[in-house]
Amino acid sequence: FFIQRKEKAFEWYGDYEELKPYLCQSIKKNHRILTLGCGNSDLSANMYDDGFHRIVNIDFSAIVIDEMNKKNTSRPEMQYVEMNMLDLKFEERSFESVLDKGALDALFADDTEATRADVTQMFTEIARVLKPNGTYFCVSLLQDHILRHALNFFALRSDFTVSVAQVKLLSSTSKLVPFIFLATKCVSPILLSIECQLLTGTQSVTTVEEVLSLVNEAQQSTTRRAQLKQIRAGQRVQLDLWMGDAAVSTPRFTVTVIDNKQKGTSGEVGVFLIPQGREHEWMFYTEEGQFQLVEGAGFKRLIIVSLNRGHAFESMETVQQELNPRIFELVPEPRETDEKIPYLTVGNSIGERQVQFEIESAMSGKMVVEDVTEEDKTFRRLIFMSNQNMIQSEVRLLSADESAAKAEKEKKQKVKTNKSKGKGGKKKKQQHKSTTQEEEQTEGDIQEGHVSIIDWSYLSFDHHKAFVAALAAIPKIFSAQQSVHVIMIGCGGGVLPMFLHSFFPSLHIAIVELDPIVVQVAKEQFGLVENERLRIHVADGLVYLRDLAMKSVQDASIKPHVIYFDVNSNDATVAMTCPPEPFVTVEMLTTVRDVLCPGGMLVLNLACRSAFVYGDVMSRLRSVFMGLYESKMDVDTNRIIAAVTDTKVRTNGELLNGAFVLGQQQSSRWDSSFDLGEWATRFKQILSADEEAALQAKTKKNKKKK
Repeated sequence: FFIQRKEKAFEWYGDYEELKPYLCQSIKKNHRILTLGCGNSDLSANMYDDGFHRIVNIDFSAIVIDEMNKKNTSRPEMQYVEMNMLDLKFEERSFESVLDKGALDALFADDTEATRADVTQMFTEIARVLKPNGTYFCVSLLQDHILRHALNFFALRSDFTVSVAQVKLLSSTSKLVPFIFLATKCVSPILLSIECQLLTGTQSVTTVEEVLSLVNEAQQSTTRRAQLKQIRAGQRVQLDLWMGDAAVSTPRFTVTVIDNKQKGTSGEVGVFLIPQGREHEWMFYTEEGQFQLVEGAGFKRLIIVSLNRGHAFESMETVQQELNPRIFELVPEPRETDEKIPYLTVGNSIGERQVQFEIESAMSGKMVVEDVTEEDKTFRRLIFMSNQNMIQSEVRLLSADESAAKAEKEKKQKVKTNKSKGKGGKKKKQQHKSTTQEEEQTEGDIQEGHVSIIDWSYLSFDHHKAFVAALAAIPKIFSAQQSVHVIMIGCGGGVLPMFLHSFFPSLHIAIVELDPIVVQVAKEQFGLVENERLRIHVADGLVYLRDLAMKSVQDASIKPHVIYFDVNSNDATVAMTCPPEPFVTVEMLTTVRDVLCPGGMLVLNLACRSAFVYGDVMSRLRSVFMGLYESKMDVDTNRIIAAVTDTKVRTNGELLNGAFVLGQQQSSRWDSSFDLGEWATRFKQILSADEEAALQAKTKKNKKKK
């Protein structure tokens, strides 16, 4: 660890000036200090010259001890003694400090049983010779096996407190990542709490595994930072910044550093702040989107910063002041000391986010409900923390004034509609009155639950719009039936069922949700209300459908007209995250087809990153259903698949007509941002390879005839 270079020891783990801030925090100049495995390091000599005179250095090598005694004749109080650190010849409670720079690493070179026994003996000797309130100050690379053993020995004892600090090296000579492991002997028993002071921020944790994880991340982070010393076209590195309150268990910022693949024209480095609540957008969280953002910004290097939930941010200016010192660490070398780095964002602010509710579920993990304000509009969102970049559900919230204005506008629209319908309007008016009362009751329930007024006329998600528009493929069912029965597998915040319930009085909806906590959140935070037209079943969707299939053999009246699959796997590592694989087996798809009414339809949300898996799922659907139609989302990987049980081909004109029939069923108007006809005609028939070839041959033949 120490290499002799022209009579000067080369300090791999940092020299005295780099370690001095940490040493002076823990070791006083009047302390009696024991230095283990001193070797030929100049650390003790530098400390002596700085006023630490009571230092005893030991090493098992007689040659080293003789050399260091000769070298330090000008330091009369300094002692160098030949001794084995596993068998210290000192009395108990002899030292206020024990200093170890690389000795532990040298001893713990391999993780064998014999070596672990030697290290335990070393730690036992250290604990014995330390006085109460004394400190073991160890400079180490803290490899996983070393840190784990040290924590198990010191941190799990009631008579020691432990902290870990990452050393910030001033020079770039060493590429190692040194840490300080500090164990302080206590006078009275204490609770386990380990403070980790890393270059990315400080945290307090209570388990060995948490410390191991943080140190490992710090080691990797330092390696990644070293890569950023130079601009490399196409380079992309992500880092977490643990700034602010040490008690907060999440990083304050997440930064993604990207070097432009093209020649930057706007300057060397720029910073882009993602407004709070927009980190889920394709441009900001996907690699492809981020590179587009970099090219658009025009800098050689763009540092994209996400302001993480669970933290408070005052303004663009305060965030910039807080980030500046860390941002300069990510600027390529060489750089000017007075260099100014421009900050960019969307709009004029960093956005606003307020966490309204948090809950832990045994099935779905931690869930967070937050209100996000974007451009004077406020949205309520449900986030599953297992996949923070995906918004599970979203609704638009209305202020009291906005709600009153909207209600007055709808009232005028209904009066105008009823007048235009003459005698037929009376019956329709009664129906509208019933719906309005129901909506008022819903809003009352929401307010009693301390939830803001929800605008059910607005759909945030494109795939929800496609779900509604898919109904245009079965207009005859809506024309012929007084009641249309829908089953929704997956609840989320209950946004889609509440939209359908609010605008289509003929719909009777059954929601099937596996997790009761999700249902609780949907009711308490998103205003999901159960009544005679909307029922909620806490059950496994697969089991529910199989049971329904068996019951429907005896009673066909319970068969639904439409079944929706909108359920996630909660496993981001699989190629198809929605729906889970068991929902699209041939056996389950056959069950769904058999349980549907004649002319019924399955609509599923398919999120798949693999062309092979997508093709396989399409093949299974095609083997069970008579026709498949697909609506692709503009940005996301999601596709909405409508699988029908008849052979009728739905042309654009027929889908548009279906949208018109569906529109006549509306009890009131929804937000103008949702054009039902446009979304209906986005559905395109999916043909097999043989069907595609036959269609092309037919088209070619017709052209020849012409």
